[in-house]
Amino acid sequence: MKMNNQSIFIIILIVIMSILQAISFETVNASRSIEILDYYWGKAGEEYAVIPGDKNVKLTLVIQNNEDTTICGLEAKIFEKDRSIPYPFRDKDGRNIISSYYDGHIRVGEARSIEFDVSINPEAQPGYYDVNVYFTYMDCEDPDYPVLSTWTSITLRVWDYPEISVVDSRWVTQDDSPTFAGPGDYAKFLKLTLHVPRYYSASNIKAILHLSEYFTNLTRGSIVEEFYTGQVLGGQVFTLRFGLNVAENTPTGVHALRLSLKYYDRWLTEVEQEIQVPV
Repeated sequence: MKMNNQSIFIIILIVIMSILQAISFETVNASRSIEILDYYWGKAGEEYAVIPGDKNVKLTLVIQNNEDTTICGLEAKIFEKDRSIPYPFRDKDGRNIISSYYDGHIRVGEARSIEFDVSINPEAQPGYYDVNVYFTYMDCEDPDYPVLSTWTSITLRVWDYPEISVVDSRWVTQDDSPTFAGPGDYAKFLKLTLHVPRYYSASNIKAILHLSEYFTNLTRGSIVEEFYTGQVLGGQVFTLRFGLNVAENTPTGVHALRLSLKYYDRWLTEVEQEIQVPV
């Protein structure tokens, strides 16, 4: 049976790491050579959640050179920790090994950011996944440019799907003045304020409010569509307005209507969600 180059590479790395766990080499020691100071989903200076199905997500690693020499030509590879451990990550071309490069020089004690392009398997379960990170680089103060290496592990999180929530529901007039709605009212507007949770974002939001027997849209239909263009960042709110008629036989009190949302997250994955809205 033939094995592809990636499979051979992973097998070789696993063998090397098994040996290095038994004997100590200074050139392969995460605490003395390349240290990962921080890592997160997003470009440098930002942090976002990732969900199953996200593609071309930016993963940033902040690394520090703990060698006693200037290094250059750094290459980093992320790959599965063990074949028995779930690994829902691929590069943008669908390969198991995800590579990134830093071409510049990194002096002793200096920190730099490197970015990976990562795609998440749509079938992935939200949770935490341990992965290996393998570094190779050159000693740029040595005229022979010897190649050094080190490896370590990190834990990547795949988040749950976002839950946009209703934080306020009220009746307003067409000019947005507060009002009340009761049986037989015509052309009243239900104004909803919704909150996007931290680390998520939503853009180009399409909302459909599904009406019960006691409500119709302004043309007597059973649904109302509304759109919100632009992007809403995590921690922010946005508003939607739905024009409604209230049937004369509507019981007084609070009613619950179903709101369907469809939007794109930070990584342009389409997300669908349903919310119960108090009216």
